[in-house]
This record gives sequence, structure tokens and C-alpha cells, in this order.
Amino acid sequence: MLSSRAAIVGACLCWALGTILSKTLLSSFPPVTVLVFQLAPSVVALWLAVVFSRPEFPPARMLLSIGLLGFLNPGWAYTFSMFGLAETSASVTTLLWAFEPILILGLAWAFLRERIDRQLVGLVILATCGVLLVSGLTSGASAAMLNAGSGLILAGVLCCAIYTILARNIIADPLFTVAVQQRGAWLDACDLAI
Repeated sequence: MLSSRAAIVGACLCWALGTILSKTLLSSFPPVTVLVFQLAPSVVALWLAVVFSRPEFPPARMLLSIGLLGFLNPGWAYTFSMFGLAETSASVTTLLWAFEPILILGLAWAFLRERIDRQLVGLVILATCGVLLVSGLTSGASAAMLNAGSGLILAGVLCCAIYTILARNIIADPLFTVAVQQRGAWLDACDLAI
């Protein structure tokens, strides 16, 4: 069995390779096409896992909210990010995605009333300044136009952070939940690609 550290390193490696592969594919294909072909194997693998693991299905009344959350993540989050990646470098994309936990902290404080101490507030401010510098969004208007990709990526990051806050109270099997959400996002991406 993998240790927690090995699993985290493996996940980071997969994320990095996925970003590089996506950037490479975007030189030959439109963003929505890349998204459709990225989500398809994920949907197949997840539903095969659902079939073989036979998780407990949530009550029917929860299916709509589970599915709608899929529009946020991976739906809009991946769509914004793919269009953003087409306009900026993989390095900047990766650094901007590091802003997601900061957004989650802020949203959890604002909407869930979770406490944040002064030291954490200082670190959040410092991290936010770093993201703004990397994104180029604090530059002049012409530079901001050149960095539209950064804005799209940050929109995707925000969708993921909002998803995290909204999904916090879903009590359903995680595998089934992700399978439903990935399928919805894939169907949505297919509609956009047509």
C-alpha cells in the first residue's frame, strides 16, 4: 500500500504531467476538444470503478445537487482553465492553481464562519500578493489584456474553491459523486464542442 506522502507526490506528478500534456495538445487542438478527450477516459474509468465497487447510491433527491455541482467542478473550472492555459504558460498556470487553498480559506471564513488566526491571515495576504504578481493582473491595462489567460485560470480556480465549500456537506459516496460530476462535465463539454 502506498504511503500518504507517496500518494501526494504521485498526485502532484500526475497534475504536472497533465498540465504539460494539455499545453502541448492545445498547440494542435481547440481547448474544448482537449477537454472532451481528457474527460472521456476519466468518465469511463470512474463508471467502471462504480460498477465494480458497487457503492451505496445516494437518495434520488440528492442527485440533482450532486450533478449541478459538477458544472462548477470539473465543468466550468476545467473549461475556464483550458481556455486560460491556451493563452499562458504551463508554469504560470501551475502557480495560479496554488491560489486555490487560499480562496478556500477565505470562502470558508466568509460563508462557513471558520476561524482564521492572525498568522494565517498574514500568510494569506502574502500568498495573494504572489498570485497577483505572477498573474500579471496588477500590471497596466495592456499587460492585463495580454494576461487574459491568467484571468481565465483564476476564474477556474474560483469555481473549484466555491465547489469545495458547497460540496462540504454532501453525504454521498465520493466515487459515485465524482463519477456523476465528471459525466455531467463531459456531456457539457461535448455540447460546447459541437
